[in-house]
Amino acid sequence: IARQLPKGMTPSGLLSFGGKSYVINGTVVDVIVRTDSEAKLYANAVDNAKTIAGLRVIRPEYLAVIKYRAGRPKDLLDLMYLIKQKLFAPEDALKVIRKSYGQQHAADIAAQFESELAYFAFEISREKSKYK
Repeated sequence: IARQLPKGMTPSGLLSFGGKSYVINGTVVDVIVRTDSEAKLYANAVDNAKTIAGLRVIRPEYLAVIKYRAGRPKDLLDLMYLIKQKLFAPEDALKVIRKSYGQQHAADIAAQFESELAYFAFEISREKSKYK
């Protein structure tokens, strides 16, 4: 996630959820452009990114909310992975939601997110009990 494109990127296609794919040094890079109700979430993710080895990397709690809001099966599997690996604190993700959406909308999203987290926790515990 970045505010501007690096130099030397060649366009290679459109993304279904807003943005374009580019190629830079032989690597495909998806550039997501949001101008909808999710735009503030993405802007906050960029504003709160960490720099690791010279790259801006969004924090796991932002990635968790982005994956949840995308809602595609592959995104929800990614969210379950983040939960299994304990890569974010649910309360931090809830803060992201409250910061990124209007008060009423944030309350609705937070309630749905908490419900999804509870379901995932149940599924993870059920999965673990199979192998005991």
